[in-house]
Amino acid sequence: MRKIFWKNVVIAGLLAALSLTGSMATDVKADCKNELYTYQSSKDGNFNTTDWRAKDHGGSEIPKGYVYAIASEGQASSIMIRKHTSNNRNVEASNGFVTVPYLTHSCIRNNFVANSDKEVRLRVRINANSGITSGFWSPDTSQSYPYVVG
Repeated sequence: MRKIFWKNVVIAGLLAALSLTGSMATDVKADCKNELYTYQSSKDGNFNTTDWRAKDHGGSEIPKGYVYAIASEGQASSIMIRKHTSNNRNVEASNGFVTVPYLTHSCIRNNFVANSDKEVRLRVRINANSGITSGFWSPDTSQSYPYVVG
């Protein structure tokens, strides 16, 4: 019972921190709204995907060039970024699956091109054969976090 209580306290604290960082980034036009992603091996199979989201990538500008993610429950997340191009192709935009460690704010490198690509989404799994992971992500990040993957 105690373990569940502290787990809920940690998750509530993370949600509060995420909402504060999102509200302080008023000068960034990027879509920094954090949405939940989930993966459960027994239900989702090899991976789970998120909905497509528009990306406001400012060329090589940092931090908008990164996709943001944080694993907040279960195991570390293994994430691949996919992009939807202007010619309706669904192609990989990251360097394969990259690991987003548990409770670590992470920037994920990607090759999104503002003039020709439309939106991005995640493919989520874990590196182990079974288990769960979940966390939050946005197609753009409000700041440049020290942990960069991809």
